[in-house]
Amino acid sequence: MNSIPSPKAESMNDAGIGSEKQIKAFALVAIVKNEARYLLEWLAFYDCIGVKNFVIFDNESTDETREILEAYAEFVDIEVIPWTSPKEDSPQIAAYNYFIKNYRDKYEFAAFFDLDEFLVPREDVVFADFIKRIPDSVGAIGFNQRVFGSSGELNYQTDLVIRRFRRCSETQYDENRYYKSMYRLRDINQVTNVHGSGLERGDYAFADFSPLSQDFERPGTSSSIRFPEFQLNHYILKSFEEFRGKQRRGCVDEPDVEVQLSRYADGFFTGREPMINLSVCNLADFWVPKVIKKLILFRQTSIKDGGKDYVLEFYGSMVKAMPEEGTNCGERPSHIYLGALMFRQAGVDIYAGPPGFHRLTIGDFSPTPEPLIKIDGLREESWAAGFHAKREPVHDLGIYSGVDLTVVDEG
Repeated sequence: MNSIPSPKAESMNDAGIGSEKQIKAFALVAIVKNEARYLLEWLAFYDCIGVKNFVIFDNESTDETREILEAYAEFVDIEVIPWTSPKEDSPQIAAYNYFIKNYRDKYEFAAFFDLDEFLVPREDVVFADFIKRIPDSVGAIGFNQRVFGSSGELNYQTDLVIRRFRRCSETQYDENRYYKSMYRLRDINQVTNVHGSGLERGDYAFADFSPLSQDFERPGTSSSIRFPEFQLNHYILKSFEEFRGKQRRGCVDEPDVEVQLSRYADGFFTGREPMINLSVCNLADFWVPKVIKKLILFRQTSIKDGGKDYVLEFYGSMVKAMPEEGTNCGERPSHIYLGALMFRQAGVDIYAGPPGFHRLTIGDFSPTPEPLIKIDGLREESWAAGFHAKREPVHDLGIYSGVDLTVVDEG
């Protein structure tokens, strides 16, 4: 491995690098290059599942990556390391080894994931508790990927990746043998492969702590495919338009620039696409409303002082306008209805008054003394009779731009 000049880590938070003596349990590490349109959702998702420490290698991005990281640092701890591609080494492997060498005394565990990879827990799995349950004999956890296709989309849409793409490979599809790793940092000195590497001590295991048998003839793959506790959703293609963007960026796990740019030839898309749209996986649906709620809170924080509206820029199709206070819902019932559904999906309590006196209130605030109906799900029936409570999931509607609005119709 070639020597690399030591970059300066920049903390996006008040505390600087190395300012805390106590070792932290876990950090999520990624290398990014011009992926701003995906970065905010990725941060919000991992924030939702319980990740609170991020170390991001910024590989010469020229988009809004840095600004988004600075803005999201209101919610989690983020350290950014400016990263120049070394001439004779993989930018990704070099970055990972820099982290292992310089951060082993700061974190007990670290996982190395890309921005198109989402580690989706089963609904009853709490990430912090999972970390505590890892036996001392385990030096690394391998998470098998499940690769997702384009779901028939040709163009980029300003919506969540985890909601746009549900079509994927069958579970035992051969490419799912590839896994990504979470290491106990004391047990590894360096990585030689972005998927998995040999340990100095300890065992490789699946997330249920059963042994993971590595296929050393195909580095980074396991002999069997299993998804206990978690599934690593790998949105490897997205739409064809977005794949073109991936072609332009190239890969970062190869030292040769020509190889980096040629990895994602058209055959990478056309050769996989027929096989990785055969199944439908809704595992990430559980996390969609939680991510949306994070984005609502982020939006309120980021634009309150005149900051750029990144939620509108990258997730604009989810941002719907509700009518202003005083709008007569008899004239625009669908607008009121959609607004209520959006709030409900974001996990915000919604109340409605009795027939003929509709007062929509958000969260804990209500101008009426006793809200009569707590709505868990909504459907439009007779607006003359007001809102009707009905338990049914809402998946296809988006969010509204804030949670402060009250819509009143006293007609």
